[in-house]
Amino acid sequence: TGAAAATAASWVSASSGYDEVGETWIPTVMVRRQAQAEPLVSTFVSVIEPYEGKPLIRSVRRLALRDSAGAALPDGDVALEIVLADGRRDILVGADRAGRPAREPGSTVSLEAVGLRTDAELLLLRIGQDGRLDKVALSRGTFVEAGDTRIKLDGPVGFLEISLDN
Repeated sequence: TGAAAATAASWVSASSGYDEVGETWIPTVMVRRQAQAEPLVSTFVSVIEPYEGKPLIRSVRRLALRDSAGAALPDGDVALEIVLADGRRDILVGADRAGRPAREPGSTVSLEAVGLRTDAELLLLRIGQDGRLDKVALSRGTFVEAGDTRIKLDGPVGFLEISLDN
């Protein structure tokens, strides 16, 4: 609400390595909000997929995150569903903690759309074509519940990635 959008061209590196020099310009949408008084808090979420030929991403949509009491979380807490062209899905959850106190111990976020509960601040779920959970990557959390899968850790971890054999 109250946002202005403009199109532009953005410079990106087209190199395949750190030692190469390659550049290109891509079409870009810029979004800007202004306010007469503080605080102005904005969260702009985007997914950029570099590809040649056929894209690997079929669709992207934002999902509604809720706290442990079922209340909607602020816009800074983000959840995305990315549907890939081959039918797999990625669920990405990012809890915005900048400028806010850390969550109370034991507090969770949930995504009813995919049956998810977690206390992680950053989470990626890869769901296979068959609907089963294939991979989990989490940061700063102790548990993930997604459908029938439950992962409980002894304490918070900086980062953990698990590949599940179904």
